[in-house]
Amino acid sequence: MEKLKVFTYPQKSGRVRGVARIEIGDLKVYPIRIMESEKGMFIAMPQQMRKNGTWQDLFHPVTAEGRKFLQEKVLETYQAKQNGMKEFEFPGEITFSAGVTPVLREKSTLVGFAHVDVGGMFRIESIILRQDQGETKPKLVFPLRRWQNEVGETMAAEIFQVSDTMLSKMTDTVHAEYQKKRAVLDQSEMKVKPKDAFNEFHQRDYKKEMGYTLDELVELARAKKEGRTERNPFVHRQSETEAGEIAEEEDETVTEEPVMCL
Repeated sequence: MEKLKVFTYPQKSGRVRGVARIEIGDLKVYPIRIMESEKGMFIAMPQQMRKNGTWQDLFHPVTAEGRKFLQEKVLETYQAKQNGMKEFEFPGEITFSAGVTPVLREKSTLVGFAHVDVGGMFRIESIILRQDQGETKPKLVFPLRRWQNEVGETMAAEIFQVSDTMLSKMTDTVHAEYQKKRAVLDQSEMKVKPKDAFNEFHQRDYKKEMGYTLDELVELARAKKEGRTERNPFVHRQSETEAGEIAEEEDETVTEEPVMCL
């Protein structure tokens, strides 16, 4: 049976009453803050500030059962002895699942972002995937906690520590999901290109195949949907003379038009 170990340390600053370090098998997470409010004690997860000024939890429960379990065990350890340690049975196996967002960027080691769920109860957020040339799998780069010291210097420290065995299992899980997502992109011909080159390619390709640029095709589909034109955006553009000659034939043969989602 896997174990959850909880270590608590007193620390009084504002509403903060202490901090905790937890160990879920070979995964160590620090710091989890022990807070006090008018409604009682609660725990707060490690966080980072987004660019828009909001805060994101970098580690958090993904189920109500997981949140209740973690909060109860951390507070139980803190209240038994503020500077102490307790060990509990983890409810289930420590398995992994992942969500991955690939990044298509030319000449960059950044290949995506991921989150990893641990035991179906907790999630590690904001994992960066990097892959150097010649490597077969992306490398997982975990987020750091950052703060300013008394003289204004930016400091950084690890939030997560993972054993080599656990890291290997996480990497395999993320890699499998990454391969699935990249396969979808590759089938959609979303090749790794600079943004301008990618747009130019599609403009040129649509112009050749449909007689319209991609922008023209989208605008025509919108006009067709709104009833502002009778022209079919999914039939190759003809000259005015040719279009007039085959108009009746089109009306007879085109029985169902594809739908473009706008």
